[in-house]
Amino acid sequence: MNIRRFIFAALYVLGFAIIVFASYQLITILGEERVARSEYSELREVAAMFPNDGSAFTEELTATAEDDAFDKPVDSLEPLMRLAELNPDFVGWIEIFGTLVDYPIVQGSDNSFYLRRTFLCERNRAGSVFMDFRAEPDFHTPLTFLYGHNMRDDSMFSTLMWFQDKAFLDSNTEIRIITATGELLTYEIISAWSTDVWDEIYSLDFQSASAVSDFFGHGEFEHFLALSTCLTSARQSSDERFVVVAGRR
Repeated sequence: MNIRRFIFAALYVLGFAIIVFASYQLITILGEERVARSEYSELREVAAMFPNDGSAFTEELTATAEDDAFDKPVDSLEPLMRLAELNPDFVGWIEIFGTLVDYPIVQGSDNSFYLRRTFLCERNRAGSVFMDFRAEPDFHTPLTFLYGHNMRDDSMFSTLMWFQDKAFLDSNTEIRIITATGELLTYEIISAWSTDVWDEIYSLDFQSASAVSDFFGHGEFEHFLALSTCLTSARQSSDERFVVVAGRR
């Protein structure tokens, strides 16, 4: 009888400990998600690049063609300069129409630093939207990779999952990026697929224009953009990935 009571008590204590640990983990996760949402919301206010209705970039950030120059009022660069002051790794801002993707882009010295750090370099599982460290920060690399987590609160790159629906993909094809130097880049989404870390796209020589063009088979585009995220939640360990590819002329 004493042995059974001991076993019961041990199981009770173990179960209680598991519940406490799980609750702590959940509170930590929710807290980090809240902190990350707050930080990125404040950064959008600092950037002041989008009107309140969440539509496209403001007109003063639109390029005016004159000898292929990007000409606009000097003060329109101030939000970008402010973001660069907050983090010298800032390389641009991305907005994907039809989704909730509306974030600054950073580029670290490797592909690990910003996995668990926000734009302000605070440790947080939400991380950042970051460019592959081997790409040119001006987005002129033949293929530029951007990475972001698939968060459960629809933040970061989680709403890329919406492109699994072909009807959604067909009706939402535009990505806009403004670089840290004020160049406005418009990409057309051409494909999206579920895959894994061994997909050929991840081993592609993205510095080679011919290799990239041959891989995608879209000769009308000069530069390509690949957005990569985990197919499952960022809290889970998995080799599965979801990729959205876009091109610009």
